[in-house]
Amino acid sequence: MKPFVLAPQMLTLQGVFYPTGYAILMFPDAQSAEQAGRQLQAAGFDEDTVMLLTPQDILQRIAQVGEDAQEVMPSVGTEGATVGNYAALARDGHHGVMVKAASDDLPVPADL
Repeated sequence: MKPFVLAPQMLTLQGVFYPTGYAILMFPDAQSAEQAGRQLQAAGFDEDTVMLLTPQDILQRIAQVGEDAQEVMPSVGTEGATVGNYAALARDGHHGVMVKAASDDLPVPADL
């Protein structure tokens, strides 16, 4: 599992986080997120397609807010609300795993 890398194609034209082709799984702590990442890799996901999101990544790079901020930048669609949910979880210490899921043929472990 690699650290999170924010690529331009993960943003809308307005600059809101909207990573088409990815799934984001949120976990209450780093240990749970890292375990899920290892399980995904064991199930066949390539190491380069599984990224760890720390609370800092989510707040400073995805939500584009400071750690003390309470609001996320507004957007026209639902992606702003989704980013707001990620930010709220991150403020509570949640970590995420972001998985490139471009194919329906990849297996997903039943215990995730």
